[in-house]
Amino acid sequence: MNWFVQNSSLISNIGVLFAAVGAILVGIGSHFAGKELHLLVAKNAELSEEYASYVVGRNSYLAISPRLNIGSPVAEIRHFGNYPVRNIILEVFDVSDQIPEIASGAKPDIESYRGKRIFVREGFYSLPQGGRVLSNFPFPDQTDSELHTFEISIYCESGEFLETLQLEFIDNNWEFSWVLHRVDPSRLKGELLSQLHSSGFPSDAPGRLSNNGKFNIAKPP
Repeated sequence: MNWFVQNSSLISNIGVLFAAVGAILVGIGSHFAGKELHLLVAKNAELSEEYASYVVGRNSYLAISPRLNIGSPVAEIRHFGNYPVRNIILEVFDVSDQIPEIASGAKPDIESYRGKRIFVREGFYSLPQGGRVLSNFPFPDQTDSELHTFEISIYCESGEFLETLQLEFIDNNWEFSWVLHRVDPSRLKGELLSQLHSSGFPSDAPGRLSNNGKFNIAKPP
């Protein structure tokens, strides 16, 4: 009798075993293929989010800070965040004449200074390494000892910001103070993001920017 006929039951069992092993191998293969696909999708989503952050400059912004120089200071772009900031529109308003009223407790009159724009720059960018100089910024020279106060509106891909910058030539040195807020339409300025005060700036004097990001108010006599 043929061996295969005599051992048909064994052969059948072996076939079932191979079928089971095959099914297991197919399942394992499908599992790893699914896992690889999941990892690929996750990586693609991560890259897409990173690209979107790069395009819109997520959580990145800039401020204008005086770089002290012989004669007139120059305007240095201070960059905050890990992504480039693009399509920047910068408008500078001279609000120095409002400081006496602000020092007495009056709120800044935003509408009135809109007609006092002294500088505008459009379509430039800022990179994370920072350090760029913005040419032709209207800082005073050292023959001008008055306190100068600028409101700087910054529009860019990552949002809208408002910087207040004060500059004064004191004892043969330029002293300055600036604060930067994210614009909140429901409030006058919004979230305080950053600030910088030079060591000789009189932050406690009336009408000067203090460490809390606001103007000091003169104490009543």
